[in-house]
Amino acid sequence: MTTLVRQLRWDEIDEDYLRTLISNARNEDLFGYGLKLLPPQSGDLSSNFFACG
Repeated sequence: MTTLVRQLRWDEIDEDYLRTLISNARNEDLFGYGLKLLPPQSGDLSSNFFACG
């Protein structure tokens, strides 16, 4: 088994791919994208826990 251990440089990373990844993660968290049935309420409900603190 070969293991690749090398730190990437920023210029090796595709910025467009990262932007898409970040956008998808945001839409999943805030709007439920990726679920077959979207939740009745959008937003990150876990944030309410910290706001009440």
